[in-house]
Amino acid sequence: MRDQDKTKEELIRELGEMRRLVSERDDIESELKRATEALFRIQSRYQSLFDLSHDGVVIVRPDGEIIQANQAFAEAFGLDRVEDAVGVNVRKLFSDSTSWTELRRKIQQEGRFQRFEWRAQATDGTDRELLLTCSVVTGAAQSFMGYQAIVRDVTEQKKSMEMLQQTDRMNALREVAGAMSYNLRNLLQIIVGSTRLAVANLESGNTADAKSNLDQILGSLKSARETARLLSHFAGTRKDRKSTRGQLFDLSQAVEKAIEVAMAWLEGDPEKEKVKISLKSSLNSGCLVKGVENELLEVVFNLLSNAADALPNGGEIKLATWVDDGEVHLTVSDSGVGIPKEDLEKIFQPFWTTKGALATGLGLASSFGIVSHYGGRISVGSTPGEGTSFQVTLPLAEPARERTEPGKTPRVDFSYRILVVDDLKPLLRILSHGLIRRGQTVFAASSGEEALDIFEANRVDVVICDLAMPEMNGWQVCISMKKMCEDRGIPKPVFLILTGWGGQVDEQERITESGVDRVLEKPVDIPKLLTVIRELVQPDSENG
Repeated sequence: MRDQDKTKEELIRELGEMRRLVSERDDIESELKRATEALFRIQSRYQSLFDLSHDGVVIVRPDGEIIQANQAFAEAFGLDRVEDAVGVNVRKLFSDSTSWTELRRKIQQEGRFQRFEWRAQATDGTDRELLLTCSVVTGAAQSFMGYQAIVRDVTEQKKSMEMLQQTDRMNALREVAGAMSYNLRNLLQIIVGSTRLAVANLESGNTADAKSNLDQILGSLKSARETARLLSHFAGTRKDRKSTRGQLFDLSQAVEKAIEVAMAWLEGDPEKEKVKISLKSSLNSGCLVKGVENELLEVVFNLLSNAADALPNGGEIKLATWVDDGEVHLTVSDSGVGIPKEDLEKIFQPFWTTKGALATGLGLASSFGIVSHYGGRISVGSTPGEGTSFQVTLPLAEPARERTEPGKTPRVDFSYRILVVDDLKPLLRILSHGLIRRGQTVFAASSGEEALDIFEANRVDVVICDLAMPEMNGWQVCISMKKMCEDRGIPKPVFLILTGWGGQVDEQERITESGVDRVLEKPVDIPKLLTVIRELVQPDSENG
């Protein structure tokens, strides 16, 4: 046999080879053990980071089914256990399906997406504000396996920011209210003086001078009305922009209003009493934009206030508006101290400020958010020691076709049966007499209950009702009359609400539910009321 014929040397050599192979096997097993232990440590470390992260972490399949999540992710949606999240389709956690569709599209296009805003609803019904950083998960040969995301709950942070914004707005309101008070006192002085002169001229038979005095009173009252309206704009709480109707207006007119407020503020501020700041403007008409005017008014006032703060020793502020290439442009420039280059990148960040401990650093951040919401841009350029210039760019809106010619009083060739409701008897008397003198049949009621009794006993074409009344307000009166009409099978009359409170004009949901046809802010004159009545009762007729 061959094995028997092997020499001793061959056997020794084969034995050595076997020992070498055994030794290599032991080395491989040892190396494999070390690699397995290292992999286990890495997996443990990864799992620990995954489980203990304060941010939510989630991995989902291509169809959106959650296959792995951590405790922070579960808690963001009001779930007690991670197991309650696994197996749920992530699209169900979005408040609207378009957000999930948009997120998938962006991830698939870019492979990774940071700071995606996600509004979700927890199991207890509360809304949660979340920020997502997402990326695609790939397998062998770059095959698509699903998505992974880090989810940060910023609900409380946003609430805190809103509270600080409200504080910032209240501080601004105090400044504006002081300026408005100064303005109104001057206007009242003019009104009181002109009234006394008018009485004296009437007593002496000098009707021409008395008419001039009365014209002066009307002009001052018009200015006072605009001052009160501006104050209500600043005092009003902004609503969710998604539900707020946008209106067409000229940005240049909003800038003029902001300049009026700023001038009164600068003249009435003791800290700027000895500081000479001049405002120059070059405002072009036709700068039509669509949105909520008092929001953009806030932007302009923020920029003006910022410019004034940059002029501790006085100087000049320039404002300009113009239209170019389908866009509306606004610049607010000052000759002040300027902004260092390293600060320009931070200037629109919330809470960042160089104005000291009493400032919140939210004015420019809020302005940035408002302009961005309307599809616009805001930028800044500055040279230290020479000044700063902010530029706002907004889309140009198409002009609406006007129903009436501006400033033209309608021809009163109609007569309606009008019910006037107001708990203040002097106002009730003035409105009633004014309408009667223009050929209208008027019923007067000083309360909601009295108005309902009159309405039940008489045919009424139009109701003009005050909003704020004790026991039954204007909304409630309209709802009651609407139900009475439905029960009797008759059309509801045109219903107008008059209000001295700002912000009611944009209460679209409430207007629709109550059946109110139009909300008008006080003060409103008789010609304006007749114009609105004609528009609502005879929508197809032409105003003469």
